Amino acid sequence: MPDFTDAWYFNVVKNFTFKSYDVVVSSAGPYIVHLLGLRFKKRGLIKFCVADYRDLWTQNHIFPGLFPFTIIEEFLEKKVNKTSDLITTVSEPLARKIIDKYTISNVEVIYNGFDDEILENLDPKPFWVDSKIRIVYAGTIYTGFQDPTPLFKAIKEVENSEYRNLLKNLELIFVGSSKGNLDLIVENFQVHNYVKYLGFVKHEDSLRMQRDAHLLLFLEFKSENQDGILTGKLFEYLFSGTQIWAIGIDENTSAGRLIKESNCGICFGENVERIKSSLIQLLTIGKKPAINPNSEILDRYSRKKQAEKLINLILEKYNYKQNDE
Repeated sequence: MPDFTDAWYFNVVKNFTFKSYDVVVSSAGPYIVHLLGLRFKKRGLIKFCVADYRDLWTQNHIFPGLFPFTIIEEFLEKKVNKTSDLITTVSEPLARKIIDKYTISNVEVIYNGFDDEILENLDPKPFWVDSKIRIVYAGTIYTGFQDPTPLFKAIKEVENSEYRNLLKNLELIFVGSSKGNLDLIVENFQVHNYVKYLGFVKHEDSLRMQRDAHLLLFLEFKSENQDGILTGKLFEYLFSGTQIWAIGIDENTSAGRLIKESNCGICFGENVERIKSSLIQLLTIGKKPAINPNSEILDRYSRKKQAEKLINLILEKYNYKQNDE
């Protein structure tokens, strides 16, 4: 706060159809949707209100807030969370943060998940037609929180070894709306020959690239007091059929555990020697690594399953509320 969407509040209030609704779900960010839900709930126009946090508000890991607006936000978030009939967020650690801060129990986890039917409708033609070995990173890079340095160190060590000729077939592709400090890191390690930044691409093209790449690069979001960031991008990766190389992440975080349990990738942490060895093996074999995903795990995180879970929670808790009344 402030946010450019604040003006929505008055436009919605002005144009709102004033009738009663059984269930309303406000999904944020932006936070303004929760304030709208709060207003109409307090006016008796909503019988059952769900506040859904795809990202946390006052405990956000990227945007800590701007004083003195933080005081207002704390006040408003408390009113939203104390008034809502059900609160949902994307992982257990984030749910615990809300529960501990507001001493409430009506908090449930609805994962981001992925709609696997999207993959069935993708153009089946290969995105690339040559034989290059491609590692793809899809998404934003947040400077200071995500760091591909261990991979670039490994590439540089290969370049300085007897395996340097293997690198002529390597292409590391970054796509996304923001590359953070990628240029600086590339410059520091002098790996320009292997790195391409393509900027923003259509979602369909991004999914095809993930499907047809040899590997997918996943960068852990590092924050001292933040675990539980299971992004929508991670679920895209899990359903892509392509092996994930997670850098800066171990199997003790929420994302690391999910990658391991789903059998969809490898968590390297910051072990440059291990990355180097795996990279040499990949370039020597020259083929896309085969994976055998745990279908039971992936099915659990499909959008369909998550939608069913949310609907069932609403029906269960809504009926309890009706009976209490």
